[in-house]
Formats: sequence, structure tokens, C-alpha cells
Amino acid sequence: MSNGNHPTAPPNILHLIQGYLDNDLPDVAIAQIEKYNLQIEIRDGKIVDKLNSTEFWLHKFVTVDSASIAMKDDVRKLAKVDDEVLITGPTGSGKELIAHALLGPREGNFVPINCAGLPDTLIDSLLFGHKKGSFTGAEQDKAGLCVAARDGILFLDEIGELPLTLQAKLLRAIQEKKILPLGDTKERDISCRFVFATHRDLRAMILDGSFRTDLYARISTFEIVIKGLKERKCDIQPIIQAMQDGHSYLEYLRSRNKLGTLDNMDLSLGVRRLQQLVRRYKVLQS
Repeated sequence: MSNGNHPTAPPNILHLIQGYLDNDLPDVAIAQIEKYNLQIEIRDGKIVDKLNSTEFWLHKFVTVDSASIAMKDDVRKLAKVDDEVLITGPTGSGKELIAHALLGPREGNFVPINCAGLPDTLIDSLLFGHKKGSFTGAEQDKAGLCVAARDGILFLDEIGELPLTLQAKLLRAIQEKKILPLGDTKERDISCRFVFATHRDLRAMILDGSFRTDLYARISTFEIVIKGLKERKCDIQPIIQAMQDGHSYLEYLRSRNKLGTLDNMDLSLGVRRLQQLVRRYKVLQS
């Protein structure tokens, strides 16, 4: 079905357009947007939905699984409120896509930070900012990501890795909407929405003392559980189909009667595993 006088866009059109932008071909990207009359625009080298950023990102979360479709409906509702949201699911299940979708109609930016593997002082400074001279290398004042995400979303990925010393400070920021930069004596107001993600069992971490009960209680009122690909193998082919060169890869497997191998592969990396397969096909079979 066409969109008025415009042809129907292929299912991987968003990936194609972003690829043109990534390769410094904005004119080609704009031509594709106009050709298919897409309701998107280009901002800072990225494509965004002009009408509803929630639908834009949910469109990128490809699924035919009934439970995952119901999960997307919950995301639509949660995008309209300001409550904290905890997203749980295995590696490569699409947690950041769903976090993006929660930005909804907000005017601010989506600002991500991965809490894993960063020193306490660095995370503290990144999140809450610092004053000049508060530590070695602090040559000027820095506002921090809580401020950078004003009127938008601060997405803390792998929240289970956040050190206990910072969990209390984060809890105060969530509850009071105020932060205290390192080396400062005056708190700053913030207006970001907090969204969290983890692949770990936070309840088990509470029992072993590595995650605060009060922080978990605060962030888990709304929990979005994303099923891994191991639990929704029905999505494997639709996801590949939506990838650039995915259609050709599926035709390649079909021509060799190898489609069944997709159901028995190692899916520990989730969607990233499918991206690997398509990339290998493009490079090695061309």
C-alpha cells in the first residue's frame, strides 16, 4: 500500500537513511525521505520522528511476539508520564531502544551513560558535575549529565553496576530533583526523567548487600521486562528482514535450505548476533 502518490517504503528504510547520514550523504538521505514521504527529519546527523518519537523507536523494536507487542503498548502509556522506569532484559534484547521510546513528547535530549566499569569519582562527576579544582584534572566547572538531560531522559544503563557509595546520592537526586556537584556547597535543580536498565537480578543483589533496597523501591514501580531472543525465536527472521542486507541474507539461506539453522543458533548476544551474521554475509558472500 502506498502513501498517497508515494511508493511504499521498504521495511529497512530507517537503517538505509541512517547509513547514508553516517557516510556523509545527507542529500541522498533527504531524497529518500521525500521519495517515500516519511514523517521524519534530520537533526545533528540523526533521523528523528517529526510526529512521535515514541512510535519512531518502537518501530525499530521489531517483534511479532504477542507478549512483546503488549510490552510496547505499556511503553506508549509510560512515555506520557514522568515516573522512573526500570527496563530489564538480557544482553542484546533492545533495552536502549525502549529507553529511547520513553522520551515521548519531551523537548529535552536522551542522554545515556553506562554505569559498568567506571571509577566512582568519574561516575560521580559525569552524573552530578564538579567544581573546578575538586579533583586532579578538574580544570573547569562541569554541569554533569543530570543537567545535560534537562527536560529529557537520563538513561542509566547497567544500573546494577553503580557503586553503593553513589546509590544514595542518586536516590536523593531522584526524590528531590536536586544534585550536589563534586566540590560544591550549593545544590542545583534538575528536570530530567530517570530511566534505568539492567540484565542483572537486582532483588538478588539486595539480598547480598550490593544494591540498596530503597533505591530499588524507588525505580521499580514501573518495570518493563524485555524477553530475550531465546524466548521469542519468532522474531529472528522479522528482525533480520528489517536490517540492511537482511532480505538478501534470508534469500541466501532459503536458497540453500538453511533457514532452520536460525532457530538453533547461539543467541547469547541477542540482536547483536543477528547483526554479525548479516554483516558476515555481506562481506564474505559478495
